[in-house]
Amino acid sequence: MWNKIIHWVIMPCNEITFEIEKKNAKKISLIQNLRLNLHIYCCKWCASYYKKVKLIDNLLKKQNSKEKLINVDDLKSKIKSKIETHYKHE
Repeated sequence: MWNKIIHWVIMPCNEITFEIEKKNAKKISLIQNLRLNLHIYCCKWCASYYKKVKLIDNLLKKQNSKEKLINVDDLKSKIKSKIETHYKHE
C-alpha cells in the first residue's frame, strides 16, 4: 500500500526511467531532480536501474576519451611525417 502511494505521489517507474535518461543527457529542474531522487530512494528496482545507467555512461565516456587520445597521437605522427617529407624534398 505504502509503495503504491509513493509511486503515485512521487512518480511511476515508467516515468522515472525516462527522467533518468533525461538527467544523463541534460540538466533537469530542481523539482524533477527531487522527485527522481525520492523515487530512487524508495524503489529498489529503479535504484538498480539508475546505478546501471551511471555505470554504462561512465564506461562509455572512458572509452570515448581513450579513442580521442589515440586519434590525437595518430594525428601528431602523421603531421610529423608530412613535415619531415616536406623538408626532405627541399
